[in-house]
Amino acid sequence: LDTLKTLDAEGGNTNSVVLNNFNFRKAMSMAIDRAELVTATAAHKPAYAMLSSLYFYNVYEDPTSIYRNSEPAMQAICNLYGVEYGEGTPYADLDAAHDSINGYNLTEAQRLMKLACEELVAEGLYTEGDPIHIRIGYAKGALTSADNQQATLFQKYINAAAEGSGFGPITLAAIGNINDRYGDVASGEYAIGYGAWGGAA
Repeated sequence: LDTLKTLDAEGGNTNSVVLNNFNFRKAMSMAIDRAELVTATAAHKPAYAMLSSLYFYNVYEDPTSIYRNSEPAMQAICNLYGVEYGEGTPYADLDAAHDSINGYNLTEAQRLMKLACEELVAEGLYTEGDPIHIRIGYAKGALTSADNQQATLFQKYINAAAEGSGFGPITLAAIGNINDRYGDVASGEYAIGYGAWGGAA
């Protein structure tokens, strides 16, 4: 929270203290239409958790042992997104439940945004209706057209989630030509960083 307050006072952000609220951050995630987002960049595919399909649990004995395809990993994703399976649910088994998950739930995102606004106002951290401006540590080099397309989509998603919540307009500013793409986020120069998985398994 102290770092966010400093970014608001000196780092070019306005009301980035909202990121201190768990429900605000969860709403941001639930508002992202990952299937649409990946169309902004060639050869990308959506991810729903920190470990992607590049991680293996027994690669030397079983070259098909992708962790993300294992039962514990699929169960973790179902737990994370609150998707149940079995009798009395829409999904017969774990595979069906897991395959239904796309990470996107605008209705839940809007509910969480409203709750987040109420919590932040009650804590005295935010004044209802005030604008929010958050700089994102986006790229080491200049922003590409794909970067700008992605940033436009993020902007659309978060404002759709915030509609009717009590939050003012939210601007997410993608910043390029930054000194250290990941290090600057870790050191508190940016409240949000952008990245993706890549390379070999």
